[in-house]
Amino acid sequence: MIDVVRCIRGVVLSALTVALCSCSSTGPNQEASLPRFHGAAQADLVVEFPSWEAINIIKPNTSEGAFMPFYNRAGVQRRLAQFQTRRNLAVVVCSVPYSPAEQAQQWAAWNSILRGLGYHRVVYLLGPAAPDLNRVPILKDELLSSVAESDH
Repeated sequence: MIDVVRCIRGVVLSALTVALCSCSSTGPNQEASLPRFHGAAQADLVVEFPSWEAINIIKPNTSEGAFMPFYNRAGVQRRLAQFQTRRNLAVVVCSVPYSPAEQAQQWAAWNSILRGLGYHRVVYLLGPAAPDLNRVPILKDELLSSVAESDH
């Protein structure tokens, strides 16, 4: 029964994401002018972020059978802290459009979370998440810490 509920929740959230993205404040002309991502293979972490209540961890793979679990903000922080992976590049796929002010707040929150976990760089992409993130538009590319800082 729990698997059915998770499946239904996943379908509803995916449909919501697609519906909201079609109304994105980043229009086709703006999107066409954005630089494109080319570092999918180097990403140590990829999360899809529609909201703080429905975060998917895409890489490393956290699927449970055929189901991809959703995390809230506290849950994703706990789960990310458990990973024993490199922490060079994190990718946050912003799959729902937000106002510039909301986006800035969310980026600041993600920067704080990822910096606290030891990530060096975060790239924010305009989603939804695709199987191959190469060529997805980059919203922001930010250095969280230098490698030299992390060696101390």
